Amino acid sequence: MDSIVDLKPYVPGTVRHRTIGLCALALAVGLCRVSLGQVQVVNMVATANSGETQRDSEPNIAVDPKNPLLIAASAFTPDPNGTLNGVLYFSIDGGQSWNLTPAFVPAGQSMMGCIASFCDVSVRYAASSSLLYMGDLAVDNGQNTNLAVGRVSNISTNARNYTLLETRNSTGVNQYPDQPWVEATTVLEFAGQGSDHTYVGNNDTTQANRTATVDVSLNPVPPPSAGFNANVIEGLNTCGRNGPSIRPAIHLAEQHWAAGNNRCANSIPAEAR
Repeated sequence: MDSIVDLKPYVPGTVRHRTIGLCALALAVGLCRVSLGQVQVVNMVATANSGETQRDSEPNIAVDPKNPLLIAASAFTPDPNGTLNGVLYFSIDGGQSWNLTPAFVPAGQSMMGCIASFCDVSVRYAASSSLLYMGDLAVDNGQNTNLAVGRVSNISTNARNYTLLETRNSTGVNQYPDQPWVEATTVLEFAGQGSDHTYVGNNDTTQANRTATVDVSLNPVPPPSAGFNANVIEGLNTCGRNGPSIRPAIHLAEQHWAAGNNRCANSIPAEAR
């Protein structure tokens, strides 16, 4: 008699834990067969671009909750045709195969250190609107690094469109809202039903200290600034700037959290607000 056991993460002491333990003993006498989970690795670089040798680093990925077969992703990938506009990846079959969009995202005026015209890209779908929100950094004619927040509709069709929602500009050398990280959801009932809520964590280095920031819009509708407001989430004194990674998260009850770190006394404790 065979017993199939799913070896996904478990809690010691639970029935699942004891079952796996018994199965491990039974393996020696052939009474138990273990079914292991599988990880499938898929090359996101489209076949048409398979010869490219770009960096393609810091990938970010988002699944449309309304249509899980639709997946979008970003990376430090320049336009294969040499323009300074940005490209994104997408899949319409749940990640089995991938395509690269034409260069349709307005980007910077020159290449950046990430070997693309826009960097620090993050993408996230809202819960039910099928709108893809994204944040990125790009440089302008004066070589200043600026933050842009926008949204993409119809990424998998020729009708794809990018709409700018917010810009936050540099105030000097190495002074800009760094490493944007986007989270989004949709209000499903009661007040504001149907509105997307969008959160962009960033390390606002235009400030000398207490730089952990989340830009928030509870109805990001163009034109810019689309209701976005910058909210400093660091409530403690800091020894200079916060660490660069400010990561917002959305609870199902619409409680909003963001994690960062406070560089003081040579320690970097994790914090949540």
